[in-house]
Amino acid sequence: MLDIMNGQNAPLKHLMVVMYKTVTPWAHPVNIANFYCGTLTTSLVRAIKDVTKIITKSQANDFFLCALSAYPSLIRVMQCYIKSKPGRKFYPHLMNASINGLGIIGCFLTAGPIINKKGPLFWIIFCVRIVEITGKIYWDFCEDGGLFTGGTGVKEFKDKRTKWQYGHFCKRPSFVPLSWLVIHVVHNLISRLLWIPDVIWNKSPVLTDYIYVSTMALNEILRRYFWAFVRLDNQQATNCENYLATRYVPILLDDQPGKKVVGMTENTNANAEMAQPERLSFVRPQTASTVMQRIGSTNATIGQDIFEDAKAAADEDSGQLHNNEFNSPSKLMQSIDYQKVEDLENLSDLLDDL
Repeated sequence: MLDIMNGQNAPLKHLMVVMYKTVTPWAHPVNIANFYCGTLTTSLVRAIKDVTKIITKSQANDFFLCALSAYPSLIRVMQCYIKSKPGRKFYPHLMNASINGLGIIGCFLTAGPIINKKGPLFWIIFCVRIVEITGKIYWDFCEDGGLFTGGTGVKEFKDKRTKWQYGHFCKRPSFVPLSWLVIHVVHNLISRLLWIPDVIWNKSPVLTDYIYVSTMALNEILRRYFWAFVRLDNQQATNCENYLATRYVPILLDDQPGKKVVGMTENTNANAEMAQPERLSFVRPQTASTVMQRIGSTNATIGQDIFEDAKAAADEDSGQLHNNEFNSPSKLMQSIDYQKVEDLENLSDLLDDL
């Protein structure tokens, strides 16, 4: 743990940050990483229950287990609500939040007093679960996969038939083979419906056998693997979640020793070393404005050094640089397109707002 905190295991450290932001969705903006992890956690319902039973030695109340396993669906509801704030449109984010909200109710279907009696409450929740799964099947194929009707992201290619990779089946560019997409559709559809025999014949010795339960858990891992593959392909092709395209990547940076670059002056190397970011918290990376300020100050100093070196070299060769219209940093700065600089500052402010 100390190695992680000290930055000696950067990938695991980054994963911890993403997971922290995922399980506390109300406190952080939604980006591609915690959105992705939030979606994957909805496949952990059975795992959450099993781990809780092991920790409590099977003494936990059924309704407590169901409430705990509903938390991933609550995470998705919060994330979708946050994503819907800018436009306040029902589709797609509020609709997705509604589908996951039904999932919170559906989690209580397996509570002992409900599933064993098969009374009116059981069938009400069963119907809610059917509506939820129908919505999730549509979302898996159309919105997440960009297949069939295509969802929000594929609207861009509605009238561009030359971009349709596999006709009406996939109305967008894709790097995934057609066979993989067909397998994904068939396998995902079957896997989404395997819960029905589990709740109808919950006392069957076959359905409670550890081999069957383990097989279903592995099947869910495989289903999510196919889903993740197709989901990323759709994101790359259509940017269906409308994430901001920028060169700024909010990764975690640690102190690194200054490295001397051949051809640069000692002064430039010192400035480059001073520009190294301070050690960051494993929870909060630097803001965009701070990064932009560091880049701006460093580039200004390095630019001055390069100008002086070039001027000295030219003086040795011809001695005519003083007659050039850019014979001083002030005149050189006057030639800069300040509209581009202002655009860069606006981008920095926009990134901070996000």
